[in-house]
Amino acid sequence: MIQPVTVLIITPAHKAFDGLLKVYNEIHSVLCPEIIWYIKDSGQCNRTAEFFKNKEHIYLNMQPDQGIYDAINIALKSSQSSHYLVIGADDSIQLDVFMVALDRLKNGEELMFSFYRVRLMGSPDIISYRDLPLQWSNASLMPSHSAGTIISRSAHVRFGFYSTEFKILGDALFVLNAVCNGAKYSQYDDILGSFELGGISSAPSWLRVREWYLYQSKVFGKYNIALWLFLPIKTVQFCFSAVSKKASSVWKGFL
Repeated sequence: MIQPVTVLIITPAHKAFDGLLKVYNEIHSVLCPEIIWYIKDSGQCNRTAEFFKNKEHIYLNMQPDQGIYDAINIALKSSQSSHYLVIGADDSIQLDVFMVALDRLKNGEELMFSFYRVRLMGSPDIISYRDLPLQWSNASLMPSHSAGTIISRSAHVRFGFYSTEFKILGDALFVLNAVCNGAKYSQYDDILGSFELGGISSAPSWLRVREWYLYQSKVFGKYNIALWLFLPIKTVQFCFSAVSKKASSVWKGFL
């Protein structure tokens, strides 16, 4: 017997009422018993609680969590669906493409991952599939986890949940592990959503250097020579990005 396709839209957030309201205005027309929105907001915000607590087909969880991957894990463990899609409170989704994606899931083979392209918010630029070795970057498979990837719950039944050691690259490690161990997937050129570059996953920070190091140490091992060769390069890239951003900000102040 073929199981019906049900989708959980998960939004991990922290005191993000304005962003949540924007997402709600985009997706409320498609919410139904088969498409549930799970809001995992760890902040104590009265506006969020008052506005969303009685909305139909929305589940609001405002308990504390240990970050984005812990929040997603909590949502998956405390709900039921055949698939899910993560949408950040500052992201956007193309509903027409989303409905096409659901039809593909209903009529196609069982896939653990459906990868779609995403657009950069406020820009015509589209994140493409990069020509990189999978172990160095799964951007060759997944342009974006948030607003761009629909995942089957069966992937977590087989490969476990997201590692909470990470703040940014937990999804990258999970997808790499699953695909390298035989998870079925498909790539599409449709643009499923838009991704905001203002979050911690995109801003220059030492956290990004730390995450890159942790990710590569998990993939290649702590004593792999490539890890130590590329760590200084990543550090220099971070410093250059941070200085360029600061210089740009100062220059704009003179204009």
